[in-house]
Amino acid sequence: MSDLNDIAFQGGDIDILCDDADEVAKSLALKRDTKFPCRYHLAASGFKVQFDLREVSSGYYDSDWSEDILNTRINNLGIYIPNPKN
Repeated sequence: MSDLNDIAFQGGDIDILCDDADEVAKSLALKRDTKFPCRYHLAASGFKVQFDLREVSSGYYDSDWSEDILNTRINNLGIYIPNPKN
């Protein structure tokens, strides 16, 4: 995974699939973007890092697949990632 400087420089974002976007945003101290309801940001060390928080219930991804991703996720050094199947 790139460090925050690389993400900010490349203009990318971090996608998070979750059950409750408000809870995740609060836990990470993210600020909601006014244009896009799923987009949040974090200002860190002079960089603005974008996050897209997608809830299972949003319909952005297939709901059965989303549930499977969350139910079979793998803890990788404190960060949950999809298992290899997903």
